[in-house]
Amino acid sequence: MAYEKVWEKRESGKIKDALHKLSKAIINKCRGYTIVFEDLKGMRKSTNKKGKRYNKFKGKVQRCSINSKRFKRLWNAMPTRRLQFYVEYKDLLNGSTTSYVDRRKRLKSARYVAQS
Repeated sequence: MAYEKVWEKRESGKIKDALHKLSKAIINKCRGYTIVFEDLKGMRKSTNKKGKRYNKFKGKVQRCSINSKRFKRLWNAMPTRRLQFYVEYKDLLNGSTTSYVDRRKRLKSARYVAQS
């Protein structure tokens, strides 16, 4: 039991270290620019969405997951919000700005830019 806690601390430390290195690389690459993030609210909910499919073994329509178990495991395990936080505070320390854009608004503006 004690070994499991040590293992969890070690793993979380590795993840934090990797996120700090990644955020530092992003900040160094985007120095002098505004960094724009998507608003991630509802992303996990949409990943775990259920739909209706025909179960050929039971012979009836049942609610089941739209995405595969592997995809959901990878997507839900990603610490995207923590990475955004690290990039945001490091960007503020450098004097730059970050902003958040709603997904729906971003798609509309991307269509507008593509048309013009």
